[in-house]
Amino acid sequence: HPHSRCSTSSLKPLTQTDSRSSKQNITDNLPPCWPAPLTSHQHLPCLAPMAPTAAESRLPLVAIVLATFASTLLLTPVAANQDVDALSALRRGLQDPNGELKNWDPNLVDACTWSHITCDRNKNRVTRIDLNKMNLSGPLAPELGKLDRLQYLEIDHNRLTGPIPRELAGLSNLKHADFSNNNLCGPIPTTGAFQRIPRSSFANNPRL
Repeated sequence: HPHSRCSTSSLKPLTQTDSRSSKQNITDNLPPCWPAPLTSHQHLPCLAPMAPTAAESRLPLVAIVLATFASTLLLTPVAANQDVDALSALRRGLQDPNGELKNWDPNLVDACTWSHITCDRNKNRVTRIDLNKMNLSGPLAPELGKLDRLQYLEIDHNRLTGPIPRELAGLSNLKHADFSNNNLCGPIPTTGAFQRIPRSSFANNPRL
């Protein structure tokens, strides 16, 4: 049988135009979500790191302010409780026949609602004690030396006994104190806060 020959004359060489058309057809047939191929002159964009916004840069400062404020809130009740403890120690040692101190409740957070007690308005710390002419008797508690915001102490014209606690000398804010007309005994302190208290504030205590 004669052999069939493949004629090369019928084959047409692939031109450059045909090559471009073939590539274009492949691109056109890609699905819509398929990323388009990059040409030789295209480059991916270079993304620069984003600078922090003004609000983000202020976050550390805000955190410091909040932490400071929170610590202040936590420390104030502790100091106010210290005042309650000091005045409660005084109350336990005193006889109060007229019931002047009946609302001194040691279970309260601070002593600012107690009768004859004055506090500052900002931190609820005791600044003044007015217990004069109340027929009180008994000793003065050394714990009064913990009232570090105390400025005025009026306890004259009672029947108080015992020594004047030397711890009161450490009250750096104490401006005025009156111990007169009691039955206190022992030496009169002369150091610290007592350097600002005149001798007349100790008058009529025969055993001082």
